[in-house]
Amino acid sequence: MCKHELYHFQACNHFGIEIHEVCSGALFTSGLKGYLPICKPDKIFRHFTGDEIHLTVTVLWHDIDGACRECVEKHHMDDTIYQTDEVHRSIHPAAIKASHPPLDPLARGPYVFVPRIAGSVFRLIGAGQIARDHWWAEGPTIVFPQTVLRPTWGQLRGQPGAAAAADKLEVRGQWKASGTEVDAEELDDLHGLLGISEKGMTRQDITDIMAEIQFNQGLESLGAKWAQMWASSFAGRGMPSELFNETVEELMVRAGIDGEEED
Repeated sequence: MCKHELYHFQACNHFGIEIHEVCSGALFTSGLKGYLPICKPDKIFRHFTGDEIHLTVTVLWHDIDGACRECVEKHHMDDTIYQTDEVHRSIHPAAIKASHPPLDPLARGPYVFVPRIAGSVFRLIGAGQIARDHWWAEGPTIVFPQTVLRPTWGQLRGQPGAAAAADKLEVRGQWKASGTEVDAEELDDLHGLLGISEKGMTRQDITDIMAEIQFNQGLESLGAKWAQMWASSFAGRGMPSELFNETVEELMVRAGIDGEEED
């Protein structure tokens, strides 16, 4: 889960979500797909919705003297900010509805600030050390520029039909050298040149998994072994267990082994 902070700006009475750390899962997707997905802070957005169950909520938030990023950019308000307090406070939903009416799915919600992220595909998918250990060329750098997203409440709350890509907050990647947007076909071609599979496996990953399959092919069950291998070598890189398991199954078929376990 990406790490978020909630800010309230006294000069404009607006609220904002600031991303302070992008998670490995989002980075992995960015190297595989060319866009950086931002995890929705569901707990915070539920607070903003003012649902009928929780009439008041307690959130750790930062009270700031000054204007939010959006007002500084749009209305040239004073961008001098001073953090005056950081406390747990009970915020009634009505206080937030006054400046961000959340009941309308097409209404603008709090902005979401995303910092600049850049790296080669190997680094983004968490395999930078593998590339360095094997002296592999890492290829061009992809940049996800610093961005202020301005989603609707429909997008923040994942309401189908409320807006395009209603359940996504994402930043499109750019090639650092040219500044042009990363094209899916170009990225697939780059993966092929770098020896990265469509599921984010490097050549060394494939070799390691195949070695385990060949070494243990006499065993009836390898389920625990694969779970351990994913947890120790791939989970930290942000690779979903589903992609890992699909790769294992494909490689077992390639090796002529039935990947299904007997009851």
